[in-house]
Amino acid sequence: PLVGGNITVNAVYTPVTYTVTFKAEGVTVDTENYTVVNPTINEPSVPTKEHYTGAWESYVLVGGNVEVEAVYTPVTYYVTFVAEGTEVAKLPYTVENKAVVNPTVPTKEHYTGVWESCPLVGGNITVNAVYTPVTYYVTFVGEEGEVAKRAYTVENKEITEPSVPTKPHYTVAWESYTIESG
Repeated sequence: PLVGGNITVNAVYTPVTYTVTFKAEGVTVDTENYTVVNPTINEPSVPTKEHYTGAWESYVLVGGNVEVEAVYTPVTYYVTFVAEGTEVAKLPYTVENKAVVNPTVPTKEHYTGVWESCPLVGGNITVNAVYTPVTYYVTFVGEEGEVAKRAYTVENKEITEPSVPTKPHYTVAWESYTIESG
């Protein structure tokens, strides 16, 4: 009530409370309140996402409501190509970019080589060279043409010779040959 005399009325300032909303992929993770007088908040942990690292985007608390998004970056993994115990190449990939060009399989005498199959599903991976022995043949030929073919590899050089075709008035045998070691 005003009752005679001068009155001084002072302004009362109450800081406005603002909200910081933390979101990860469109879902609210947490909200924190702040004022310009007390602009500190406790950031929640960024929700984990398999094969990604996460961080909150940069923001400044200068007055006003703020929405902060989680930023996810794919983890870089490596595919290590190994042949006969020796590293041939180490190539990066992510779950978003699986474009890995396989290196050439090192040659191995008397073998064909391929890289084993290995899906790139996240994580560091070792891919080994798989070598298969080349199949060679010993062809036995008589006067009438081919008598038989026998297969061998550097890992299995055992063959069974066919009978030599007979010829009247002759002794017969296969000529001398050697299956070389590889």
